[in-house]
Amino acid sequence: MENLKDLVKKIQDYDFKAEYKRERDPGIKIKLQALHHLQSGRLLKDVADMVIYDEKVVRRWIRAFVEHDYEGLIEKEGRGQKPRLPKDQEEAFADALDALQETRGGGRITVDDIQKLLAEKFDCNYSRPGVYTLLDRLNIVWISGRSKHPKHSDDAIENFKVLFPEEVKQIQEKIDTKKN
Repeated sequence: MENLKDLVKKIQDYDFKAEYKRERDPGIKIKLQALHHLQSGRLLKDVADMVIYDEKVVRRWIRAFVEHDYEGLIEKEGRGQKPRLPKDQEEAFADALDALQETRGGGRITVDDIQKLLAEKFDCNYSRPGVYTLLDRLNIVWISGRSKHPKHSDDAIENFKVLFPEEVKQIQEKIDTKKN
């Protein structure tokens, strides 16, 4: 295990200030700032106080940078509970949700319907709030799809779209003739 002075010597050639200006991620910017201060000769304790992190954490950042270069500063995935619906099945779930809406004779999909779909087709048990979280994570706004009345007719809608402009013109003409 190397001491701090040896680690700081290994990062002397890197331009942390320039990287700080280019970086957009605030977490990485803090790490770059800390490494820049260490590079310029500040004490570990002072740098830790500046960035409001523990000294052990700042030391870990130096080691990560020395061992893995810039990639060592990027947070790794793997923290927290894994989603019940795997990422590779997310698109299939969205398609199944659309198909469920299409196969409905009328009405709208409820949370219970989505829970049932997840349990049967994807072997995932979600709570009611969990379904809302899943839909939010997948950017599915499931209430935006308008529900269809059981007696809904696409032909009637198309017919209305064709005839409505004509009816508006006729009404407008009647109004104009009454004004004159």
